[in-house]
Amino acid sequence: METFYLIRIVGSLPKTIKMKHYCLCIFLSATSLFLFGQAPKRQLAAQRATGAIKVDGNLDELIWKNAIPAKDFVEWRPDAGKPEAPMTKTIVYILYDNNSVYIGGYCYERTKDSVSKELVGRDVVGVNDFVGVIFDTYNDGINGVGFYVTPYGEQFDAKYSNSNMGED
Repeated sequence: METFYLIRIVGSLPKTIKMKHYCLCIFLSATSLFLFGQAPKRQLAAQRATGAIKVDGNLDELIWKNAIPAKDFVEWRPDAGKPEAPMTKTIVYILYDNNSVYIGGYCYERTKDSVSKELVGRDVVGVNDFVGVIFDTYNDGINGVGFYVTPYGEQFDAKYSNSNMGED
């Protein structure tokens, strides 16, 4: 079974961000940033969209087919650090234009019943499976913003920063 998620982030991004140098950090949780801090950083350059992208849940535009995939992720739960199994793999693509960042992909599961889902409302995780992206907008490994979506399309977002208020 294959589930598709497409996130469109609209609005102006800070001028200091160079789209082609985005470091794509997709994790199932912000805490995975710290769990795997020893691993080499993986990067994926966002590809500039040359035509219109229809946000409809389908990756059928030619630009998606030519985009570089992010793959070979690791689990956060239930087995933190374990490489993803081929039957439950995730493939993600990132595109941008002058107005938006587009993130699309496929999340595979063995069966439809193996997807953990419940309606819990916006900004609540519950026991849901979810997929998300964290943008490290200052490229410092501390500050960032995360956007997530569940199988029911419920969204949650988060802002990450140094919780010690400037203290080491």
